[in-house]
Amino acid sequence: MAAYNNREPWKVNTVAPLDHFTDAVKAEVLTRYVRTAEPRDGKFDYDVAGQAVGTWFVVGSNGYAGGETNDGKTEYWKMHLSLAYDYIDSAKLTLSIGDLGGQPTQFAILGDADWTKITAASGPVKVELAQRMYTADGKQWSGQFSTNIVMSPGPAKGTALIEMTGAETMKVEVFLGKTPAQVTGFTAAAKTYDRGQDAHMIQ
Repeated sequence: MAAYNNREPWKVNTVAPLDHFTDAVKAEVLTRYVRTAEPRDGKFDYDVAGQAVGTWFVVGSNGYAGGETNDGKTEYWKMHLSLAYDYIDSAKLTLSIGDLGGQPTQFAILGDADWTKITAASGPVKVELAQRMYTADGKQWSGQFSTNIVMSPGPAKGTALIEMTGAETMKVEVFLGKTPAQVTGFTAAAKTYDRGQDAHMIQ
């Protein structure tokens, strides 16, 4: 798709590595995977037209590439937003934003939010954000090998207000330190996102 062709065109044709191993090699490789959910190789193509789920880019930022520079050192991820699922514990929702106060930030989601249920018909939706915390066998997980990893929301960090304004456009604002009850509407700080459908190749 246009959003990726301008920087990492291979992303639109990515295949699962496990599909190319013999059964014997596959069985051995899988013993080293920390992810147990299917598909075992993971998933990043969540986009569904008309739903908030998936990957988004600030309007006018040229999709995944994030703009044009002379030195090729653009921090392209600053314009990215993802409403998806945890890479290990795939039943849990995450919100990842490329630039929040100057830092890329990821959140767990409190409550019963569902990215697929946020549509133009649903109107603005408040989603409570929390710190992401991982445990394995009931103990804090910090990267060691385990096959029983759970991502759970930690302390609340704020609220995201999300509104689908069309099948491929969305308005989002993150209110750090505020509960959903304290958020009454968008401010001038809100950003508008699309799927990068108008991205062009960098020359």
